[in-house]
Amino acid sequence: MASVLRKSLNWVYWGGIAQSATDTFATGTVITAYALLLGAGDFAIGLLGAVPFIGNLMHIFAAFLLEKGISVKKLSVVTSAVSRPFFLAAAVLAFFPHTVWVVPALICCLLMVYSIGNIAGGAWRAWMKNLVPDRLMGAFFSSRFKGMMIAKIGCFAFLWLFLEYYRRYMAAQELHAYFYVLLLSFLISVFGVYTSTQVADVKVSAPSKLSFLQKIKFCMKKKAFVRLMEVLGCLNFVVNFVTPFLTVFLLQRLTLSVPAVMFLTVFPQVVYVVVIKKIGALSDSKGLPCMMAVLLPSYLIVLACFAFLCAVSVPVGLFWALLIVAHIFLGVGQAAVALGSNNLSLLFIPKRSAVVYLAVNSTVIAFCGAVGSVAGGVFMTIAAKLAQTFSVPNGNWYGLFLLTAVLLIPVIAAFKNLKRID
Repeated sequence: MASVLRKSLNWVYWGGIAQSATDTFATGTVITAYALLLGAGDFAIGLLGAVPFIGNLMHIFAAFLLEKGISVKKLSVVTSAVSRPFFLAAAVLAFFPHTVWVVPALICCLLMVYSIGNIAGGAWRAWMKNLVPDRLMGAFFSSRFKGMMIAKIGCFAFLWLFLEYYRRYMAAQELHAYFYVLLLSFLISVFGVYTSTQVADVKVSAPSKLSFLQKIKFCMKKKAFVRLMEVLGCLNFVVNFVTPFLTVFLLQRLTLSVPAVMFLTVFPQVVYVVVIKKIGALSDSKGLPCMMAVLLPSYLIVLACFAFLCAVSVPVGLFWALLIVAHIFLGVGQAAVALGSNNLSLLFIPKRSAVVYLAVNSTVIAFCGAVGSVAGGVFMTIAAKLAQTFSVPNGNWYGLFLLTAVLLIPVIAAFKNLKRID
């Protein structure tokens, strides 16, 4: 039994490496830059930012299927395999820039990746909750997370070199570079599916007389759980209100090249690797909410740095120093959000009925993240028009950074009062 668990955890670890590489090549800066080259506007960028969270809404459907007795391994593997070819479809769109349908098609491709893939994701979280012993939960996932971040840094280094080569020597074919990047993400994601086939299956749902809906109602009667959902939901709304537009700010307002943005993006990943062990150790105790309340204000420093660069023209050395500082603090904030959204739920939610608890948790976070991203897109579209009408240079960016800071402060304070769910 111990050897089976050891083998399974090893494959889970390598599956995380594959997932990290796939995400690096097909999300974040890469997909935002790709969409801008295809002709996307602010509202489309907001929708792209919402797509992963809309996909996360399928976690509740995954929980429903698991409650019906479907094998968690079969559900995860099959849905993962079905979702991956849409990365390939998204890559092909590079040959149809600035057509009327290409940006909606990109959004649809990514929506399919995340919607189908997050059925697998919902099953995977319940799978891990029942596969990994509680005594190993924090240490294993912290180690896995560290490995994922190291892989991400390596992938960013490759992307920087690859995209810089295209920018300098093949600028007229820059979109073709994104075709190859997305093709690579597809191939790596196929390996990720293979790793899942090597992990031991487990039973995740105990027989119950309650219906699925009754179990959801039971979860929502727990005041501690409702409070956890409120805090995590608000956090994900605020963070995703601004996050999709940070890359746009760097590319369009500060006129940085994509390789330069890639270079800056390495800094948050380095911070992940440096601090993740420390934060991960706290995920096995009740100290994590307090630690998050300490770490999350780093987002305020990021917003202040970006607002300053938007308002003041500074020497090149100070310009890059501020950008690097901002991205270091961005890494601290992102680590807190990621571990808070994932580990708080794994740590605080009881193992009994874990499938339903985790599904509700993922659905709330997904809904709030999607609404936050779309709201950010709507805000930026309206704010840009108002700034132009009233001749306020960069008024849309000042408004975005200020409103995000105002919304974030009460959310930070709320983390100190979270409790475990009985």
